[in-house]
Amino acid sequence: MLMKILSLYGMDGKIFQEQLKYWRTRRKLSQENLGAALGVTQGLISQWESGETEPPLSRIFELAEALNCRPADLVEHTPEEIDALLTIWKSLKPIAKKQSLQLMEVLRATATE
Repeated sequence: MLMKILSLYGMDGKIFQEQLKYWRTRRKLSQENLGAALGVTQGLISQWESGETEPPLSRIFELAEALNCRPADLVEHTPEEIDALLTIWKSLKPIAKKQSLQLMEVLRATATE
């Protein structure tokens, strides 16, 4: 079901698999630890990460809570890109942050597909 929903929005199901593993390792959790937090086996976590099976939609919220992230973080973006942007953002002076936000607003207003 999860992969069908993702495909409706033009998203690759592999994103979930990659994000799940990314957030689990980022939080320094083993598959066994994450499984214990959710009341499932390490093997099931492994199957979710490999794409062998998929979790029910209700588990996305439980996974996000256990991984201390948003449910959207498990299906939407590449964390490395976000981390890179945050690193750049943190290095900017206040005036540069203001200018960056103004530029992004212009880009959003004029963007075409």
